[in-house]
Amino acid sequence: MIKNLILDFDGVILESNEVKTNAFKKLFQKYGIEIQKKVESHHKNNGGMSRYEKIRLYYSNYLNQEIDDKFLDIKAKEFSDIVYKKIISSNYVKGFKNFIFNNNFETISIVTATPQNEIINILKELKIYSYFDDVYGSPRNKIELLEQLIRKRKFDLKQALFIGDSINDYKAAQFHNILFALRKNNENLNIRDLKVYMFNHFDDFNFEELKNYS
Repeated sequence: MIKNLILDFDGVILESNEVKTNAFKKLFQKYGIEIQKKVESHHKNNGGMSRYEKIRLYYSNYLNQEIDDKFLDIKAKEFSDIVYKKIISSNYVKGFKNFIFNNNFETISIVTATPQNEIINILKELKIYSYFDDVYGSPRNKIELLEQLIRKRKFDLKQALFIGDSINDYKAAQFHNILFALRKNNENLNIRDLKVYMFNHFDDFNFEELKNYS
């Protein structure tokens, strides 16, 4: 029985992945289409990685520029300014609210690469902050965030489920021996060969099929 539910945010709760993809492209627009393509490709293939890690990596690997923390903060703020209102106006993943309210979970938590303060503000503006017992965001990576959640809640890992949509979500769940389910979307085609339960929308989620992967 799953008692403790852990959710990623973008692409799992909201259909907001494309917002983030377009924001990265816009952030690097002045460097030309080839750089934008590299940024877009890496971003799509590395969901669950924080924007801070990505921005630093893109400047280093694609532009041969080592940036300091002050410049990184400026670019991360630019990114936030681009995405914030568009995320708020994104649609929920179909069936999300029914799923969390109809399955009697003891705890429901968010573990996301979105910065901590930003995700809290988004949840409050969406008026869903009270739905969650714990909310953890970057700059820590997802393995560290899950560890923090586990230490706090001390729940039985065999009764926990992490629902994500990226390879980093999967790796974090694997690291902590937590059952993982993949929400399929247009930006994770590259990891559809994982040996995990996969679903399209929460209305399609089947706990009986999930048991085959536990």
